[in-house]
Amino acid sequence: MAPDGKPLVRQSPYRPLNDGKDEIRLVRIKPLQSDELVQCHLSTASLNEFRPEYLSFIHASGLVEHSVRRVLPKWIRSCKQRPHAPPGKGVFPVVPEPSQVAHRYRWGDFAALSYVWGEEKREMILLNGTPFPVTKNLEIALRALAINKEFQGNYKIWIDAICINQNDEVERGSQVRKMRQIYGGAWAVVSWLGNNNGRADVKDAFHLLRTLASLSEDEQELTTLLIKRPGLVREEGFFALHELMKRPYWSRLWVIQEVVMGASFTILRCDDELLDWECFCNGISVLYRGHNWTLKDLLLEREHKRRNLRLSGWHITSLHLVHQALRELISYEGEGIGTRLGFRRLLQVASSCQCRDIRDKVFGLLGLMDPEIAREVGHDYSLSPPKLFAAVAKAFIKHTNSLEPLRLANPWGRNGSPAWAADWTWKGRMPSWRPGSTFTGSLSKTGASNLPPKPETVYNADNGTPSVYSFLEDWRYLQCDGFVLDAVGGLGAPERYSFEWDSDSIIPYPSWRSAYGNREETSTALMGALLGLRHTNHGGTQLHNLALSCLPSTFLTAFPQFVERKWSWLAN
Repeated sequence: MAPDGKPLVRQSPYRPLNDGKDEIRLVRIKPLQSDELVQCHLSTASLNEFRPEYLSFIHASGLVEHSVRRVLPKWIRSCKQRPHAPPGKGVFPVVPEPSQVAHRYRWGDFAALSYVWGEEKREMILLNGTPFPVTKNLEIALRALAINKEFQGNYKIWIDAICINQNDEVERGSQVRKMRQIYGGAWAVVSWLGNNNGRADVKDAFHLLRTLASLSEDEQELTTLLIKRPGLVREEGFFALHELMKRPYWSRLWVIQEVVMGASFTILRCDDELLDWECFCNGISVLYRGHNWTLKDLLLEREHKRRNLRLSGWHITSLHLVHQALRELISYEGEGIGTRLGFRRLLQVASSCQCRDIRDKVFGLLGLMDPEIAREVGHDYSLSPPKLFAAVAKAFIKHTNSLEPLRLANPWGRNGSPAWAADWTWKGRMPSWRPGSTFTGSLSKTGASNLPPKPETVYNADNGTPSVYSFLEDWRYLQCDGFVLDAVGGLGAPERYSFEWDSDSIIPYPSWRSAYGNREETSTALMGALLGLRHTNHGGTQLHNLALSCLPSTFLTAFPQFVERKWSWLAN
């Protein structure tokens, strides 16, 4: 029944969008009491309808060709925009809600919601007065926003499940291609992590991250800090952070594009608790400094024992995703150099996340690709995964006029991809173990002035010789010219997962020879090959790096040394 007591009649809230006007749909949320159905109003808006004041500003400031993420801070300052609390519970917003004078469009402005669809169970809301099913997780998010009286006026919100007609395949494809424009152009991206009803209070996790992010560089050795300032960081904060990083949000592939496009205007939200993205990343980066990585394990173990819980280790996949991938990608996007994301980095991101359709490993990251490559790849769900993976490799080879993508080909992929094309589902890509990665410390800065060298400049045997290749009519084959440098004498085991290898592919090398001379000279050459220019400061291999050649070759050999040094986290 509707609020007025009349029977509910389902009607479609959708009318066709006008691509010529760059139209999208936006949601306005009506305020409600906690026991009512959530009510939303869906309307159409054109992303071409800028206010004259905004257009004058970007032209006068020479910002026409700049990304929204670079323009928006300057626009906010020009409008003398000040953060203020929205009506309701007085939550202090990290990114200020735009005042009327700061609206960029004639119709107002908008944010975009990033969330996990979650389980298939549906809840009803009212959309333009008509019953409309949404996932349980989305209903919880909408209810929290409605109770807090947000997105009621001309500041609206874009939500994929509502704003895209999910029954129209053509519209879905068109709107998915706009994802970069929508999330990259929104006033803010609201990352809904779920409600705050887990085993730990998210407030404790956010408090810990704010505390860690506020520490000076001299204070970031937590072992010393805990002695000098006891009580500053507490075990319950580490437990709460552990629970936060276990949430399904961090494993959803579509989230990557959404968060990266939001850049520094991304807001993490759990019920009424908010945290800005920069503070979140800076707090997590402290965990990677010195002995903090092992200290966090000790503090987590203590809190598990105090709560009489079974000990579970940190969800390090999520921590690595934020620290080693998202932090850097968002920095690039914020500085307007997001198109640097290449084949290697996209594969690393894709392998760390999950999606229901493996083709979304590609489609979910189209917004992070070079626009020309993304257009050629397209958004065609009629392609089988092997054909799609081959099409992506082909697009990168053509547009870069380089065979560099062959570095990432993996003939042991299990989806039937050609031997020359990377399988986007393969989990064996450990970034720090591959020659294209950079050894970057926890506090190393990212951004335009600290870009790592491209792999082709670190490991290059062709001396600039142009690539000669052709794609055959049979999509499974690539024809190219090359030269024989040497013969492969043996093969090791490709990695399936972390510390798990496929021993079936091992081909032993019958006799070892070195072209470099004795063991010491060979070790020096090997370290140079492994390290190359992969340092944060992009310098060459240093003498102390040769200590790597003295590391124990197996855990069995290393065990007594770990015990002697009381490295219990390795000895166990």
